[in-house]
Amino acid sequence: MSIKRFIHLLMLAAIIPAHALALTVGVEFNYYEPADQDVVLGSAVNLVPTDNDQLEFDNKLGYRLFAHSTNWRFSWLHLEPDADFAGGARGGDYYVALDHPAATYGPYDSIAADGEIELDVIDLDYLIPINTSGPASLMATAGIRYAKYDNTISVRYDAGNQVINRDTENTMFGLRGGLEGRVPLGIADNFSLAGYMAVSILSGESDFSHNESFGGLERNLSWDSTIPVFEAGIGVEYKLKLAEQVWRLSLGYDLLRFEDVATTQSFTDSSSLGSQVEQGSEAGFAGWNIGVGVTF
Repeated sequence: MSIKRFIHLLMLAAIIPAHALALTVGVEFNYYEPADQDVVLGSAVNLVPTDNDQLEFDNKLGYRLFAHSTNWRFSWLHLEPDADFAGGARGGDYYVALDHPAATYGPYDSIAADGEIELDVIDLDYLIPINTSGPASLMATAGIRYAKYDNTISVRYDAGNQVINRDTENTMFGLRGGLEGRVPLGIADNFSLAGYMAVSILSGESDFSHNESFGGLERNLSWDSTIPVFEAGIGVEYKLKLAEQVWRLSLGYDLLRFEDVATTQSFTDSSSLGSQVEQGSEAGFAGWNIGVGVTF
């Protein structure tokens, strides 16, 4: 270490209180189960969906990286589950929600679908203590959130080998705020119960593409809408001091729900002018997490 760097650190130590220099970094592994999504089939006569079959997503391990000091916190959550659906024997003409409402397909002996989701959520929060005078603590959080939600679904029909693909990429940015509480348990406050709840208001843009194997059609739309996001969780944390560091082991359960990641907008393609399509749906994730962190 250079003399200049050493003097700079001494000056920081003299100006900034010791507790403000504490930095916690860690990783949390999440075992999330995504909410199932509909593959909507309906009557070709009235164009009303009458049969909702669900894509069942495999439970997929995700992770969250985090770092926080006394008043600031940064975290990045990443999930990537995949899905599958087997429709079984089905006869007749069907309206498929992934396609133009005026189109009909059938009869088909069987229908299959699969899909993938990729979710990234980046948060930068400012922590405001409300009550830290007693053993329990309550904090308010205020910050900004960036989220990227990609959803790919492919629907295949055995008869005619027809395939419909849909790709949606949602990019969202906005504000978030919430409350966090902690109650010490066990000996010497090393064991604690923590809970939180938060709401985000995001504005987003979506790129949407739709193509059919027999026609090679592609449809694109964009939207600008506010999306409420609700999340809540509860967990326990154990602190263990080793040498100059404090290790934190945690176990919890939480949920993340996007109330609306889509809208109905008009699009133009080679087969229709000013038609409407609804892409996306409500999305939710819930599951367990286990984490480890260290405070320097």
